[in-house]
Amino acid sequence: MEEPDKREKMVEVLAFALMPNHIHLLLRQLKDGGISDYMQKMGSGYANWFKEKYNQKGTGHFFRDRFNAVYI
Repeated sequence: MEEPDKREKMVEVLAFALMPNHIHLLLRQLKDGGISDYMQKMGSGYANWFKEKYNQKGTGHFFRDRFNAVYI
């Protein structure tokens, strides 16, 4: 039997839309600063995975812009 994940949840993903060159997320923040922390972890994790998979080296920005958050 798989052990439950004991990491603290930062956000709840309510909906997402994968677009050809970006993603839309509808998130509910579960802790203060959770959305910013989540986006940083997701962005750096994806960049590291991509660079390793495609044997990319180098430094600098992986994504063109920072994420944009709008309170609903």
